Amino acid sequence: MTNRSENYCLADYVSTLVIGIFSGSTASISPYGLILGPGSGFFYALYSIFGKAALSKYDSLTVTVYTFLFTTVAIVPFSGLGSKVSTLTDLKVIGIVIGLGFVSTMLPFIFYTKGLQYVESSRASMIATIEPVVASVTGFFIFNETLSRWQYIGMIMVISSVIIVQESKK
Repeated sequence: MTNRSENYCLADYVSTLVIGIFSGSTASISPYGLILGPGSGFFYALYSIFGKAALSKYDSLTVTVYTFLFTTVAIVPFSGLGSKVSTLTDLKVIGIVIGLGFVSTMLPFIFYTKGLQYVESSRASMIATIEPVVASVTGFFIFNETLSRWQYIGMIMVISSVIIVQESKK
C-alpha cells in the first residue's frame, strides 16, 4: 500500500486525465502555463497549511476576506485591469464578474476554509480534487462539451480516490 503523500500526488496526475490533456487535443501548453500550473498548486497547498493555522485564531470568513484582499493587491498590477475599466459598466460584464468572482471563486473558498476547521488540511486538499470533475460535468451538461474516454476514466478515478480517502478515515 502506498503512503498518503504518494496518494495525493497520484490524484494530481489523475486530475490531468479529467481536464483532457490526453484526449488527443491539438492544444499545447505554453512555458508560461507550465510555470503557473505548479505555482498555483504550490500556493494552494500553502493556503491549506496557513489557512488551517489561521483558523485557530480567526473565523473562516475573516481568513477568506484577508486572503482575497492580499491576492487582489498582488494580482491587480499584472492583470491589465486599467485598460478594461470601461467594460465594467456593461451589465453583462458585471453579471459575469459576479458569477465568476462570487459563485465560482468566493463561495468555494469560503466553504473550503470553513471545512479546514473540521478536516485536516491534507485530507481537505485531496477531497478538493473533485473540482475538475464538477467542472467537466458542468461543461458537459450546460455547455454541451464533449468528453473523451480518458476524461471519463479520470473522473471515475478521482471520485474513487475521494471515496477511498473518506473510507480510510473510518
